[in-house]
Amino acid sequence: MVSNILVVGSLNMDFVISVKQMPILGETILGDDVNLVPGGKGANQAYAVGKLGGNVEMIGAVGDDLYGKMLIENLQSVGVGTSGIEVIQGTHTGNAFISVDEKGENSIIVVQGANSKLTTEMIDKHGDLIENADIIIMQLEIPLEVVKYVKCLGKKKNKVVILDPAPAKKNLTEDFFEGIDIVKPNETELQILTGKKNFAHEELSMGARELLVQRIINNCYIKQRPLHLH
Repeated sequence: MVSNILVVGSLNMDFVISVKQMPILGETILGDDVNLVPGGKGANQAYAVGKLGGNVEMIGAVGDDLYGKMLIENLQSVGVGTSGIEVIQGTHTGNAFISVDEKGENSIIVVQGANSKLTTEMIDKHGDLIENADIIIMQLEIPLEVVKYVKCLGKKKNKVVILDPAPAKKNLTEDFFEGIDIVKPNETELQILTGKKNFAHEELSMGARELLVQRIINNCYIKQRPLHLH
């Protein structure tokens, strides 16, 4: 049986700038090239599922501009359902400005745009998408109150809820992770979430267990479905 997947998250148009090396503070440098690349952590997840042939819908927001149209068309090209993507008048689509040097290192500035205007009312408007989903995937490039709201809706309806905690945020409330089935931080995000820095490779699993203890056990929250950290 194929699962129905719903992604609730961000859509950005990425401006990827190739440079020989990163500028230092106050320095002006010349870029070698710039490319427009459809992005946003949410849209990337939805695109990947669609590209792999999965049944996937997306809830998000774009501005009433050319970039928003391009992002929607890009998702549709791989079969992603886009009825849940709101086009917000008078607002620009989210942008990310990414400098990539010759070593492959990057530096990213994200301007949220329409992503910051996604609301719980918009979620309610597309409640049928949550009802029909088996799995809900989210990130943290949309307002936290929306992430928490969707999580609660998902758990009431017995959906599997997956969170990519990126960009990771410090001092999240103690109940933030309650009800999430899978949390998928990378090494940097794990450091921010646990408040500890510079995990050695062998300490990563220890850090993951600590996140479970800090965010789940101390909240005295017990779920029928166990939470996994991948």
